[in-house]
Amino acid sequence: CVVGLSKNEFEGLFKDAYKRGKSFGIYDIENKEFALARKERKNGKGHKEFEIITGKEILIEEDLSRRDITINAIAQDVLTGEIIDPYNGKKDIENKIIRATTHAFVEDPLRVYRVARFASCLGFDVEENTLNLMSKLKEELVTLPKERVFEEFKKAVSSRRPSIFFETLKSANVLDVHFKEI
Repeated sequence: CVVGLSKNEFEGLFKDAYKRGKSFGIYDIENKEFALARKERKNGKGHKEFEIITGKEILIEEDLSRRDITINAIAQDVLTGEIIDPYNGKKDIENKIIRATTHAFVEDPLRVYRVARFASCLGFDVEENTLNLMSKLKEELVTLPKERVFEEFKKAVSSRRPSIFFETLKSANVLDVHFKEI
């Protein structure tokens, strides 16, 4: 995550960067992935209805606040080595807990399946408030492209404990949306 540079400044400094992504720029440089710090604002239903805001004034903490779960909201300053962990993700890793970063979790229904997949792949528990937030997204789950749901399902099934994926969805009362048979 690059902070302190505008899109034009970044592209001027890294002319060989390959830009991909439609909604926001992700750049590939020497087999490494870079993205400009950003904020998001939901402006509709579903997984893709967001306004993306980038700019050199966006702080790393603001970028981390839009992440889905605390264990994905940790950064390291490459110049100083400082760990930036405003949501105590390191503690949640130590305690094997999956926790929503902020209430902004409910802005993207795909996060329901991501949490269940992470729980399955890592063998972590999902804390109660996060399960409640997942449950609040039940009606929006039908807006997700089936391919995205299948990708999360496929990753969970290849984990050591795929049953945790389904148990997590059941605990959040959303199992019947895409997995009625179970």
